[in-house]
Amino acid sequence: MASASATAGADRTDNPATSHFAPPGSRPAAFIISDLNIAVPDKRELDLGKPLVLDFAREFLPDELDYIRDMFSRRGAYGQFKALLTRRKAVNLWHDFEGKAQERALRAWCEANSIALTD
Repeated sequence: MASASATAGADRTDNPATSHFAPPGSRPAAFIISDLNIAVPDKRELDLGKPLVLDFAREFLPDELDYIRDMFSRRGAYGQFKALLTRRKAVNLWHDFEGKAQERALRAWCEANSIALTD
């Protein structure tokens, strides 16, 4: 995944309590992107939870789609889903699918929030 480009503009300091890259009393430079603070959305906000699982099932496990849909109507669904992936030898396929979807969603979120990415 690419990282958001940022200009910290902070001077080095010898104060170990505030990091070697931030002035005393400020946050470490690694966390300073700009004067604007934006929280990175979680999986649910990016539709990477149940909707992503169902997309995966439609594409790679279509014969299990109804079972997976029913599974996700109850508690403990992710544990059951991971057990199904193990039985079907699809764990790596899921991780690849999920990783690509996360990257697409985060890139789209960054673009929507005018955050430049560098590779």
